[in-house]
Amino acid sequence: MKILYIVAVLPTKEKPWAQPFVKTQIDSIKNLGIDVEVLDLTDSFGEGWQKYVKGIFRLRELLRNREFDIIHAHYSYCGIVGLFQRRLPLVVSLMGSDLGSVFVRNNNKSLRKKIESFSGKFVARYSNYIVVKSQEMAELIPFCKNIDVIPNGVDFNHFKPIDGEEALSKFNLPRNKAIILFACDPG
Repeated sequence: MKILYIVAVLPTKEKPWAQPFVKTQIDSIKNLGIDVEVLDLTDSFGEGWQKYVKGIFRLRELLRNREFDIIHAHYSYCGIVGLFQRRLPLVVSLMGSDLGSVFVRNNNKSLRKKIESFSGKFVARYSNYIVVKSQEMAELIPFCKNIDVIPNGVDFNHFKPIDGEEALSKFNLPRNKAIILFACDPG
């Protein structure tokens, strides 16, 4: 089996916090012995909507020159790129904001959030299979019959619990103060 992943963001040295779960998932699939190729729209495809338009042409070129069994797109906009072919089954992992499920203050959604929400529901309707991160997300697309909830997990080969005192010493943290940790770039 060969899977083509379409992704918009992968972690880099400069941005190691940029959706590391996508890379972890790809690595996990590779570790199962499944052949994986990645159509990475991150850098060389331009900014904003341009990278998705260019991605459509790159996808068509890849499908002309290589054989795949399935396409897995991460995020609704990558799913839209994947919809520009109808030969292979398309699985789309929706991330949350692309269904409008991210908290919006005063229920006042920006145009961007409305477009993201529309794109997620559009992709859910026309893809072969949808993966969401929570049951709440699944409930936002009740018309979708082929859907599974698969939360982003933790790689326990990389992240392991250690003794609290050991952790404080390892990172030279104070023992008598409250500590707040950010799991991403807080900026």
